[in-house]
Amino acid sequence: MPEWTAVAVVFFLITMCLYPRTGESGRVTAQRTSLRRFLRSAGLPRSEGDAWLAERLGRRERAAAISSQVLLVLALACGLAIPALRDSSWWALALIGAVCTGRAVGPLIAALRQARAPLPTDAPRVARTARPHVGDHVAWPERAISAAMALAPAGVTAVAAGCVLLGMAEPSTIAWSTLGVLSVAAVAVPVLVSYLAALLVHAPRPATSQQNLFWEDALRARTLRALYCLGGTLALSLGMGAAIVFDSAVTGGWPENPVRGAAIGTMLVFLVLLPVYSGLAAGAAPGQRFRQRLWSSGLMKDAA
Repeated sequence: MPEWTAVAVVFFLITMCLYPRTGESGRVTAQRTSLRRFLRSAGLPRSEGDAWLAERLGRRERAAAISSQVLLVLALACGLAIPALRDSSWWALALIGAVCTGRAVGPLIAALRQARAPLPTDAPRVARTARPHVGDHVAWPERAISAAMALAPAGVTAVAAGCVLLGMAEPSTIAWSTLGVLSVAAVAVPVLVSYLAALLVHAPRPATSQQNLFWEDALRARTLRALYCLGGTLALSLGMGAAIVFDSAVTGGWPENPVRGAAIGTMLVFLVLLPVYSGLAAGAAPGQRFRQRLWSSGLMKDAA
C-alpha cells in the first residue's frame, strides 16, 4: 500500500469515528456527548430546553462528517487515478485539506439551509433589532491570525529570493511561477473566508424563543470560528506546498548546502503549525464572545 494511501485510510477511519453512530441508542448517546462538550466549551449550564440545541447540533455534526468523507473520497480517487500524485507530498496536503474543509464547510451549508427553512405560520417569532456582525462571534485576533497565514507562501518565496540575492542559489533552479501561483491562491483564501463568514452571519436566524435564538448564535459562533481556522489551515497547506517546491529545487545536503538548511527549516515550521491549526479547525468551540457581545443584557440570563 503506498504511503499516502495509508494516510488516506487513517483519515477516512477518523472521519468515520467522528460520524454519529447508527441506531437510536447510538444517536442519543452521540447527541448527549456532543451537547455536553458544546455547553462546556461555551461555559453554559444544562437546561430543560436542550432538545432544540441537540437536534441542530446533531444536524451540523452529521453534515461535517459527511462532507469530510465525500471530499476525502474524492481526494483519494484523484490520487488512485493519477499514480504520480499518490506518491507525492501534494496528495498528503490534499487529504488534510479535504478533511478540514469538510469539517468547516459542512456545518456552514447546514446552517444556511436551516436559515432558509420557514417557521410554522402560527409559531411565535423572536428577532433582534440590531444585525450581528462577524466580530460579534469571532474576535479580531483570531481573524487577523487566520489572514496572516495567507502570507505563508509569500514568506517562502521571500526566503527563496533571499537565497538567490545572497548568491546561495541559482535563480533558474527555482520554480518562481509555481511559487507565485501559490502565493496568489493563499491571498485569495481569507477573501473567500470573509465572504462566507459574512454570508452566514447575515443569514436569517429563525427562532421561536429567546433561548432558541441564543442557541443559534452559539452554533453560528462555532461554525464561524471553524471557518476561520480552516482559512488558516488551507493557507498553511499552500505554504507547505511552496516549501516543498523550494526544497525540490535545492541540490546537495545540509550543512554542505546552507540553502537546504533554509528549505528544511521552512518545512519544519509548517509541519509544526499545520497540525495545530488543523486541530483547531476540527475542534472549534463556540467560545463566549457571542455572549458578551450579543447577550450582555438581562436577556442572556433568561436564554441561558
